[in-house]
Amino acid sequence: MGGKLSFCLAMLDENNNGFVMNSVHSSDGCYSYTKEIKGGESSLALGKEEEEALNRALETKIVKTTKSSASNKVVENKKG
Repeated sequence: MGGKLSFCLAMLDENNNGFVMNSVHSSDGCYSYTKEIKGGESSLALGKEEEEALNRALETKIVKTTKSSASNKVVENKKG
């Protein structure tokens, strides 16, 4: 059950500053870790899942279309 409930989430602003949160669920309990991101990079080593979440966040941009934030669009740049 452990791995199916675990996740990584990266949240960045327009300057690629933010955080990566890693939540690990196991039979022993739930543990959450947060690492600061500055300019798209972490001063701490990132695990594979954390790097994947950060890379996806770096490839995703929010395009503002109007003054209303409800009208903003998410554009993900796909490589390949």
